[in-house]
Amino acid sequence: MLVLSSLFIGWILLVYIVVGVLFEKGLLSVCLWTMGTLPWVFDMPYMIEIFTRILVAYRTKKRNLGWLEWQDIRHIVFPMDMDYMDHMNNARYNRKFEYARTVYWIDSGLYEAFQKLKVTGGFKSIVARFRREVRPGVKFKIRTRLTGWDERSMYMEHHMVTEHAGKKFVNSYAISKYTMRRSCSVKPVEVIRVMYPEQFAGDNSLPDVRLPEMVREFAAFEEASSNHLLKEAKTSN
Repeated sequence: MLVLSSLFIGWILLVYIVVGVLFEKGLLSVCLWTMGTLPWVFDMPYMIEIFTRILVAYRTKKRNLGWLEWQDIRHIVFPMDMDYMDHMNNARYNRKFEYARTVYWIDSGLYEAFQKLKVTGGFKSIVARFRREVRPGVKFKIRTRLTGWDERSMYMEHHMVTEHAGKKFVNSYAISKYTMRRSCSVKPVEVIRVMYPEQFAGDNSLPDVRLPEMVREFAAFEEASSNHLLKEAKTSN
């Protein structure tokens, strides 16, 4: 999919040049036009794959992931991911995690459950650790899974994994948090029941899923940060 999308990008760039010649825009104008639209064009591989997955999911109605199962998405470090230090820019890690999270939503049935229950909310935060740099051309995979939930929020883990000489290493680790709006009456456990209807039909109770220690500390930090900012806002006013 990414190879086909890259070929599509090549055709787009060729069209830019042809249009510039036909309309006698001049080399400088074509270059400026191309530079202004390249960020959008280079994100096309991700957009095309996501839209393709959405269409396949709606056509097949098939969930591809089991109960709290990890999903692996394979990628490679592209030139547009780099910075002047010749390694992946820190901001691009979150871009990769966001893409993997979106794919997980689609393939796990989480997005479909949100639509069915009319869940309103949004991603409240993400925290990432950068453990080792990733160089240009390096292949990696992002492992993503739903790791647990509480009264209002659902938590996801992301591992960016590289492999060298048969040894795997987690180059970056992230935790993200999706929180339902206070006006939303749907609880995370209700979403889980819709995601896995055959497993938790009727009165079947959900297993006791305890959040990992790191995720619990992340949730505690979130609450402490909110309380601190609310207190600071009151004193400043």
